[in-house]
Amino acid sequence: MAFLLDSGFPEEEIQRFVEILLSKYGKVTHRSGGMCGSVFFFDQGENAHPRYIAVKVPRAPSDNPAERHRRFLREIQIQHNTFSHEFVCHPFDYEIVFDTPVALYRATSGDLSKWIPQAGFSNAGRLSTLSYLCAALIHCRQRGVLNHQDLKPQNVLMRDYRSDFDGLPVEDVYTVPLLADFGLANMSLEHDRADGPKPYMSPEQWSENKANGASDVFSFGVIMYEVMTRGIHPIGERVSDWWPTPREGNSKKWLRDDHWKRWAKAGNAIAPNPQVSGDFERLVRDCMSPKPELRPSFEEVQGRLLRLLRSLDSRAYAQANFRINYANSNVGTVDDWPYRNHRLERLLKLLEIDESGIVG
Repeated sequence: MAFLLDSGFPEEEIQRFVEILLSKYGKVTHRSGGMCGSVFFFDQGENAHPRYIAVKVPRAPSDNPAERHRRFLREIQIQHNTFSHEFVCHPFDYEIVFDTPVALYRATSGDLSKWIPQAGFSNAGRLSTLSYLCAALIHCRQRGVLNHQDLKPQNVLMRDYRSDFDGLPVEDVYTVPLLADFGLANMSLEHDRADGPKPYMSPEQWSENKANGASDVFSFGVIMYEVMTRGIHPIGERVSDWWPTPREGNSKKWLRDDHWKRWAKAGNAIAPNPQVSGDFERLVRDCMSPKPELRPSFEEVQGRLLRLLRSLDSRAYAQANFRINYANSNVGTVDDWPYRNHRLERLLKLLEIDESGIVG
């Protein structure tokens, strides 16, 4: 049924198949991958808009490719239901490649982990990005994603409007995030699976094997600290030096569960840093409270971030606040784009899938 999933072909061969069968989108320039799939980037040519698109293909584990197939389709349906918010990543089309579903997205300017260390990315831009990300998480909760469970900078894609539209001011508020990768969304609530990216997991995920909306707030607190310190984790170490792949010669201890369990058991201490002080430090500490019930809501987090932005740069605050209000007021529903509904229905029908999973 799922030729690409259970074929055992290496990534290079899968890329060749995908490029041949989806040749109408141009040539594959490069690829990347995550837990739930491989992503192939197509160049449609300099006269196309958008020029680059990303095609996500399920990645097959050696033990159970059919289960990965179901998870991938589950993620597609979650993203379909969260359509359409300006700060949430969503597919614009679906295809079948050798009986395997693939999702097509507009390519972006990298992810947040690539933007964090950039010296030219201002504090105003960082605060506005975090505020936009709050808007995305609030929207997703309203659409049934009660906990994302995989919040990390690598799962926040970045789009720079200044490269898409001429005449915009040179301000970082026009760099916006797109919340992505919903493969683990609601997994703790639906399947008692509470894992996530180790450096961003909350204490309750380690001690009680539970994750919920408050766990996302904890992860967001870690991300806020990392964003404002240009890449330092609250433990005081630079994330990119040891996770997800340690630099040559660095210890692999950060990849082990026991290290993070000890940190969580000790109250997940936050290392002092001059970039994290005052009201921002208090916000980070509130989000990273060891007690889930004491963590603020994302609505409160967003309000506090916007107040910090206003005190730093009133013009940037006005633009960011406008962008958030505009995004929230222009949210669509799944019925607003009949083509996407038709394509998803076709996909599920071709694969003989209903709400209960794979059948036939």
